[in-house]
Amino acid sequence: MRRQRFQNKVATGRFILPAALLISAICWTVIVTLVPGTGTEGPNWPLWLKEASNWLPQGIFPSLLGFVLYVLTTFFLINLNNIFAIIRIRTSIQSFLFLLLATAVPQLYDELPGLLVALSFLTAFYQLFGSYRQERSSGALFNTFAFAGIASLFVPQSLLLVPLLWIGAASFQSLNLKSLLASIIGFILPWWILLSCTVLTGSTHTFFHQLLDETHLFRPVGYGFESWMVFPFGFLFLLFTASAFHYFFNGYEDKIRTRAYLYFLILFGACLFVGIGLQPYLLTAFCPLLLIIVSMLAGHLFALTSNKLSNAFFVISLIGISVMFVYHVWMLL
Repeated sequence: MRRQRFQNKVATGRFILPAALLISAICWTVIVTLVPGTGTEGPNWPLWLKEASNWLPQGIFPSLLGFVLYVLTTFFLINLNNIFAIIRIRTSIQSFLFLLLATAVPQLYDELPGLLVALSFLTAFYQLFGSYRQERSSGALFNTFAFAGIASLFVPQSLLLVPLLWIGAASFQSLNLKSLLASIIGFILPWWILLSCTVLTGSTHTFFHQLLDETHLFRPVGYGFESWMVFPFGFLFLLFTASAFHYFFNGYEDKIRTRAYLYFLILFGACLFVGIGLQPYLLTAFCPLLLIIVSMLAGHLFALTSNKLSNAFFVISLIGISVMFVYHVWMLL
């Protein structure tokens, strides 16, 4: 009987998620205690959200809320795999990687808009994947784009990601004229509700002023670049590239439906990397969403391979996550 390698023991382990939760809770507590207010109010925040954040309790509350949202996302990732079998075995390694990667970047601990965008798009993925080859997909696509519209309220630059959902729907053979119209209505709905609220409160002029003056979809190339961004961006890109190449060479082992899901995630992740590379200030807003995609793809790589090279890469990745955490702590002190 072939001996299980370390990566396989972790991938199939029953206690890896509790271990990741414990590690994350300890690191979160240490960082929030030593360096309170680790996050930054990004330039991509819409003005209404900046004003709303002033009503939140200060101190450790934003970081605590951020931790709760990250934990919620980890369970959504497990459920996503259980429902759509993106990884052929029952595993929580994708959530394990997500939590560790999120913990390694303290600058994102209280980046609430980015977390809300990630949760909105993750919920949109649920609906979009469920529309695969549905004859009556209007309801699923309405929900998909409604959540994408909600994401754009938190980070307006999310508008640039919406066309990728239409590409995904077309590749899943669920896009037709009726579902296209439903998706447009779904996307407009959150904005229509927000506009209705401004009409009722008599702040329509302020709303349009903020929308036109405060929302910038494109800024100069390299805008907002900071030195701490190099490590997480480069490390995530390495994990993404290795996972994508593995899948391109071994994707034939998955079902056609699973291949469609993974190709969509690869396309979505590649576009995120290009966008963040050109507009670095978007890293704080889109990094939680990027972590979701990289964790799913890397989880697929580590759960379904069993050789010396992949085992060594897994060990190096865990070491890299630890080094990244130490590096960011040093940058904050």
